[in-house]
Amino acid sequence: MNFPLRNIIILVLVALTAIFLWQLYWLCGLYKTERTAIDKSINEAMLHSDFNEMGFRLDVLRKHGEYKGSIYFNAYRDDNDGSKKQVWKTQSEKTVTRTSGRNHKTTITDMGSMTDSSMTAMLNLVDMTRHALHQQLDRMVRLDITNYDRLLTRRLAEGGLNVKHRTYLINNGRMTASAGTEGFTPDASSETYTLVLNDGEKTSNAKIVLRTEPLTATLLTQMAGILSASLLIMVVLAFVFWYLIRTLVRIRNLDEMKTDFSNNITHELKTPIAVALAANDALLNYGAGADPVRRREYLTVCREQLDRLGGMVEQILSMSMERRRNMVLNIGDVRVDGIVSQLVHEYTLSADKKVSFKVSIEPEDMTVRADPMHLRNILGNLIDNAVKYSGSSVEITITARRNDGRAEISVEDNGIGIAKDKLRYVFDRFYRVMDGNRYTVKGYGLGLFYVKTMTERMGGTVAVSSQLGKGTKFRLWL
Repeated sequence: MNFPLRNIIILVLVALTAIFLWQLYWLCGLYKTERTAIDKSINEAMLHSDFNEMGFRLDVLRKHGEYKGSIYFNAYRDDNDGSKKQVWKTQSEKTVTRTSGRNHKTTITDMGSMTDSSMTAMLNLVDMTRHALHQQLDRMVRLDITNYDRLLTRRLAEGGLNVKHRTYLINNGRMTASAGTEGFTPDASSETYTLVLNDGEKTSNAKIVLRTEPLTATLLTQMAGILSASLLIMVVLAFVFWYLIRTLVRIRNLDEMKTDFSNNITHELKTPIAVALAANDALLNYGAGADPVRRREYLTVCREQLDRLGGMVEQILSMSMERRRNMVLNIGDVRVDGIVSQLVHEYTLSADKKVSFKVSIEPEDMTVRADPMHLRNILGNLIDNAVKYSGSSVEITITARRNDGRAEISVEDNGIGIAKDKLRYVFDRFYRVMDGNRYTVKGYGLGLFYVKTMTERMGGTVAVSSQLGKGTKFRLWL
């Protein structure tokens, strides 16, 4: 199975990056939209508070009876030369009489003209109306910035904007009054909003300036739900893509290891078959059967090779059955010294290098609950690895003892050791430690997988520790 893994990884990264950029673009657009909405809410709150504040002053005038009379505002529309544009002209008039009976002169103010589309003409008309009212009302009663700030604070709170702020009244470019949140002093990072009160006369130019704390935190708080959902989506997508790539890498590695296993197991099976055939051929065709000594020697060779083949076939069959629930083990009390002594004798005679053993079993008649055949194969695999992964000679220490009610069996060697970054893989199916980019020891990557699987099937555990150049130690708990 050949996966173009590099192309898949590139496509996944491109897709993830595209999704991330799209999410970022969408969130930036949402942030701008929310920011525009907040700015609009604040401007509307300032405008609404201005009308309320003027209404409050008119109520005061009527209540105290200091003034009586009317304020008139007239507006009319003209068409310019038959064009579709509309011109709004405004006039304001007041007739105010003191209680003493003294009449004031009627004032007529031309607010000028405003050309706009029909969709926004009414809004401009309302704004001109507000300016005209300020021109007349501000002459009678001064604007109370504290009252305006109180109305503005309440209006902002109704819209969910509990922000620290400071409100300034500016007349002809000079700040004449201020009010706002106690202890708040605007700085360079503060937001600024302006509401023009009266710009109809060159001699009277008034406006309200609102300075608030930075609104980024407020915006992010309002967007917290959406931001959390977007972040969760990105994390989930990243995890899914990571898991996909990890699975593909494992599948590819497993495919490579299976191919390597097929090649190695073929070689491993051919060797004992060839040796047994050669011994059998000598008995049949070259008269070796007539000599009792030679006949026994060749039959012993055949038996050893068949035992070797049987062991390999048994491991392969065990690996094919290890996931089946109906796999039956012959669990019983097994003496450790009997199995260890047999293995020591076999490997001392059959190894192609000098092998020495140190065996310590306490007590000598120690038994464990295990399947005898599989326990023998487990210990045989560990000894075989110790022999293979060592220099011209190897010293193997086998220790068995009771520890907290469990049997602990360890197999330790002074061989070449295993790199720290490879230790976590040694029990994986088909895994073999490589020297550079090649394998220096024959095998098919099932030995330690068999050790771990069958140990756990018998209710035990296995662990490994190693240092490069100093050796490896495997420990079994049964």
